[in-house]
Amino acid sequence: MLGFSNDEINKINHESRAYCEEFINDFLERKWFTICPANIVSKLNDMSATFTVYQQLKVKEVTYELGDETVTATCEVNNGSNVSEIKIQMTHSDLNRIIAKISALGYEFKVENVIHFELDNGVEVIDYKFENVFGELVTLDEFSFNQRILKIRA
Repeated sequence: MLGFSNDEINKINHESRAYCEEFINDFLERKWFTICPANIVSKLNDMSATFTVYQQLKVKEVTYELGDETVTATCEVNNGSNVSEIKIQMTHSDLNRIIAKISALGYEFKVENVIHFELDNGVEVIDYKFENVFGELVTLDEFSFNQRILKIRA
């Protein structure tokens, strides 16, 4: 066992606490991470890339081009005191998690209600309203995205 006196231990604790406080203040000052009442947002210098947890999430509509890595979704989010509609880009993985969670609640995904259309340049676009494919809008409580989302419009 190392032999430190109480004074030495107190000095180490004080220096460690000062270092931690300085690091945290610098971290918050650079706005790499903020905590909001509506959600938890991790910011990476460009204020658009976010990892988010909402108290309640309703996905209204989804649109994406076949082969794209992301999906554009119109959602209604609730933070407990405020309900707002936002448009976000998320990964197919997070979309699949949302569909799986809704299906686990007993709703059937009606694939025949998914709209496919082709643009003049040959790009296929997939578009569907959750109200059409599930029969109604479904609220997910405390949904957290596994990947960063891009908030397009609040």
